[in-house]
Amino acid sequence: MTQKTWQFELEDGQHKVELDHGFYSGKRNIRVDGNTILTSSKLRHLVFDTGGMYEFNINSHPCAVIIRLNDGMTSFRYDLAVDGRSTTTGQPIDPIKPLPAWVRWLFLGSAFLCVVAAIVDILL
Repeated sequence: MTQKTWQFELEDGQHKVELDHGFYSGKRNIRVDGNTILTSSKLRHLVFDTGGMYEFNINSHPCAVIIRLNDGMTSFRYDLAVDGRSTTTGQPIDPIKPLPAWVRWLFLGSAFLCVVAAIVDILL
């Protein structure tokens, strides 16, 4: 499980955002200042995790934890945006681009074949 922590300053003081991301399970836990704001483990993340954007507010500041699948599709990049800017680079956050359709169909087909193989194993 990958763990990321970001600490940053707003007008009301220091804040800390933590992310736990299960590479194989797809599980996500996000905590803000020690309080859990998201716990997610969707089946689609287990089959093929493509990342995502998880939005929340700290006071009146829009924030988002961004999980992006790297180009090689074997690892992830993580970032935290506050007021639309990366806390790491200071640059505006680019929208998450969807995977090409052929990649989605390839992995959906692979997942279907795995389910069918598992059912056949059980029946035989």
